Amino acid sequence: IVHLDNIKKMTSLSSSSNTGTEGTRKRFSVRFHLVRHGETIANRDGIVLGQIDSPLTPLGISQAKALHRTFGRNHKVFFRKESSDLGRCRHTSRLVLGIGGDDGEDLPQTNAAENEIQLTFDVRLRERAKGVREGMSKKLTSEQAMEIYLRKNYNTFNDTFEAKMPLSESEEEVLRRTTDWMQDILGDVHAHAHAPCYNDQDILNEEAQRQQYDILAVTHSGFLRILIENLVGTQLPKDVKREESTSTCSQNATTSSTYKSSETLGRLIVPNTSKTIIAFHLLANENDVGDEDVTIISTKYHETGQKIYWRVELVDLLNISHLEGDEPFDANDN
Repeated sequence: IVHLDNIKKMTSLSSSSNTGTEGTRKRFSVRFHLVRHGETIANRDGIVLGQIDSPLTPLGISQAKALHRTFGRNHKVFFRKESSDLGRCRHTSRLVLGIGGDDGEDLPQTNAAENEIQLTFDVRLRERAKGVREGMSKKLTSEQAMEIYLRKNYNTFNDTFEAKMPLSESEEEVLRRTTDWMQDILGDVHAHAHAPCYNDQDILNEEAQRQQYDILAVTHSGFLRILIENLVGTQLPKDVKREESTSTCSQNATTSSTYKSSETLGRLIVPNTSKTIIAFHLLANENDVGDEDVTIISTKYHETGQKIYWRVELVDLLNISHLEGDEPFDANDN
């Protein structure tokens, strides 16, 4: 058993509900289906994006449509459907769910369809902000990008710098918003799972018998790397595909030991529209895991401080089987 309570920031996850006890707690699982957006023009051209945007290429559109054909059609299975609010993810999520056109425009009928199927756009699912490297070639080092940025934004006439330094996030900062998002999901699911049932005929009763909650989230490669490495890094197969390790991989000096280790090995290759599934299985208590070597995290109720334990399982990793027969994927970043 690997206890993450004092190691990972995942221990900050907390449920807003205070219902249930160890004796009456219902068993269920929460499965996060984590999808990277389709290929963008910047991906194709080797440009760092971060939190700036770039439209999908025709290949990116076909990738998202392929994912729709394999599992996006049955969107009703998802308890929550969420996406980064950046344009490339908005467009991808719409195509995956079959409610958007190829142009990705915000049309009234598209917005109405989003409301109908309850697609939510969340800033916490954004890509890691990459500072002065955003909009520049991936081939440039951080130092080279900074030099270009300063030169471009310096006014020699009045000896002033004419732009604010763009946001650059550490891994810990991305983890904080990641866990904040996950705590909301787990809190909503827990509250729903323990909602009162009125009688056996009531539809609420049928819903309350649900044993698995599926969450769709369309996000970005940097976000996914940090989440995967920090949450289920010990469960990754040894032969997982990684980039060659280079000194330009690190975006900030402030990174956790887990992420520094992954950079030493090389960053995970996260293909466009690849799907990773991570499951949270609710446990009766900390010892309810048998003899397995598993990852355990705990969450707390805000009001009572009662600990809830989850077994975390990597179910599927960076799956691109939906692209079989299509053009080869591009593993470019962002």
